[in-house]
Amino acid sequence: MAKGKAKEVTTKFKVDISDFKKGITEANKQIKLANAQFKEASSKMDDWSKSTDGLQAKIKQLNSIIEQQEKKLDALKGEQAEYTKAQEEAEKHAEYLRKQIAELSKQYEESVKATGENSEASKALKGNLTDLQKELNQTVKEQERNKKASENLNITILNQQASINKTKRELSNYENALNDVKKESVDTRTSLERLEDTINNQEKEIKELKNAYMNASLEFGETSSEAQSLASKITSLNVDLDKNKETMNNLKGSADKLGGSLEETGKEA
Repeated sequence: MAKGKAKEVTTKFKVDISDFKKGITEANKQIKLANAQFKEASSKMDDWSKSTDGLQAKIKQLNSIIEQQEKKLDALKGEQAEYTKAQEEAEKHAEYLRKQIAELSKQYEESVKATGENSEASKALKGNLTDLQKELNQTVKEQERNKKASENLNITILNQQASINKTKRELSNYENALNDVKKESVDTRTSLERLEDTINNQEKEIKELKNAYMNASLEFGETSSEAQSLASKITSLNVDLDKNKETMNNLKGSADKLGGSLEETGKEA
């Protein structure tokens, strides 16, 4: 009977974690895929960290990684739960066996006193004691093995949680960077609108000054102080107008570039 139990213990307290291992393997595979996809996407960009497309690709990568890291964490917790359960079951069974051994030892001592050490009854009791002790030893080994596995997994779980926290912080940084790029685009467009208003006003003012200059030239002559003053204002204002137009062209180029990226970002969101 006891030997049969010993064989049962060998399998009873072993843990099947094959499904959890498969889950971890698949999560690692998906993380590698996310990294490869980002590498391919960013290789087409001069500086992905300064564009909405690049930052969006990075954020997508990190979200995928976090999702898979959390799946790994769940699998690790599942493994630990199985080991802890097996440990607790082995501990209960070990306690049961100790009580059985104590009771049988008492019976054996009484049998030895009554019938002698070599009697059939005493030999049978001693054989049963030996079998129970072997079963207890095996159960304790299983208990210790499962306890150690659970403790090791606890360290792995803490490290995995730390990895998730680190990736989440990285994700937050890139989300902030994306918001900065978006804000830069809005600021650029706002500056462009203001500059267009300034240019329109300057062109209107130059037109008015030219009319005034023509009137002053006709009335006082081109060399008059009135005409020369107006000519000087026209020249100065033309210089400012040219500078503003050049700045506007540069801003338009930036706005168009950011605008295209933002449109794709909006669709992605």
